[in-house]
Amino acid sequence: MRLSKWFGRFTPRRYRKGDPNNYRRARFIVSLSLLGLVGAFLLALIFCGPLPFLSGAVLCLMGALIYGAIPVVLTYTNLDIAGHFLVLTFFCLTGAINYAIGGWSGPLLIWYAFLPAMAALVTRARWAVFWAVLVVAQMGGLGWLHIHGLDRPRLNVDQVHLLSFLSILGFLCALLILTFLYEKFESQIIRRLQRNNRELAFARDQALAASQAKSSFLANMSHEFRTPLNAIIGYSDMLLEEEDVLADHQQRDLARIRESGTHLLKLVNGLLDLSKVEAGKMELEVSEVTLESLIREVEDTLRPLVQKQENTLTIDLPEQPVLLSTDVLKLKQCLINLLGNAAKFTQQGQLKLLARVKGNLLLVEVHDTGIGMSVEQMNMIFIPFTQADASTTRKYGGTGLGLTLARRFAQLLGGDIQVRSELNKGSVFTLTTRLKN
Repeated sequence: MRLSKWFGRFTPRRYRKGDPNNYRRARFIVSLSLLGLVGAFLLALIFCGPLPFLSGAVLCLMGALIYGAIPVVLTYTNLDIAGHFLVLTFFCLTGAINYAIGGWSGPLLIWYAFLPAMAALVTRARWAVFWAVLVVAQMGGLGWLHIHGLDRPRLNVDQVHLLSFLSILGFLCALLILTFLYEKFESQIIRRLQRNNRELAFARDQALAASQAKSSFLANMSHEFRTPLNAIIGYSDMLLEEEDVLADHQQRDLARIRESGTHLLKLVNGLLDLSKVEAGKMELEVSEVTLESLIREVEDTLRPLVQKQENTLTIDLPEQPVLLSTDVLKLKQCLINLLGNAAKFTQQGQLKLLARVKGNLLLVEVHDTGIGMSVEQMNMIFIPFTQADASTTRKYGGTGLGLTLARRFAQLLGGDIQVRSELNKGSVFTLTTRLKN
């Protein structure tokens, strides 16, 4: 079994499917703790053999036990605690062993260079500086003991040579293993990210294909949906004209049928238009119209709703005539939706439509003194089939498609719709579109 996989078996399961960076840190903590266990145990054997120092052997055995417990600490705590626990164990064990075998004159001081690098890998990068400062402080303490003659060199020349050789060899092996593990874990993380990206790209492509298929289907079914609904509405109108033939209750029932059919037709038309836009099948039919005539048509269409809500409507147009070259029906639909919403959500209030020209753009602002919206509600109003909240739907009705379609149409016309509002004080919708498309 490969070394990295062997180390991976000791990595807690909860880190294997989470954040790749956290998984890498967990692998490093486990790997270094196991390597520390092996290294401390071998050093204990050396102290019991060629270097008969019982105190050093005991320290190394204690270190081996602590290193072996670090994967358990990682399981029941978190990465930061386990990482600092690992570095602290190495810091304390290195200092104690150095002091036990001679302090400043000991041959293991080279291992202090290993600690900041280890801290950078298993903790946060900023903590590496902290541990480097502690290493310098500990080395300074050993130097102070040496200057004052408080350390006790216990090694002869042959023992110093032996331990120096083993120390340098172990240090180089540790660096090689650390480099190998870093590159191995990095490559594993990269492969894992690449695999996740491929899976996400595949899922995205499938979702886009499904969405496009849905939109294409609905767009192509426009005639099949609309024809029977228009027939229901048309026959209802014909029967309603026969006042002498039908009883009062029959006329009321027919009126309800016509009203329901009309509402359903509006919903179907909105859904099909939205599907066409999403499928990229919505085409512009450009013609010319004056701004004033267009606004007056919108005013005539919405006058019954404005009067029903007991609102007053003010229209402010540029003094100079403005000629538009655009898809008149779509622009008209945008204005009807904006002004219609303003009228619907305002009772006994003020409505204002302000139009002005800025360069090649037409800006139309629709002001109202209605119920207004919060920030959360404004973030939702352009989402299909969504209104400000459920109570709005129950009280005012609607399909939740009007503003969505208005914005999509405005974008097709080279503009957009923006909104600013304050709860219980009113709203301002701003429509921008090119003068010529």
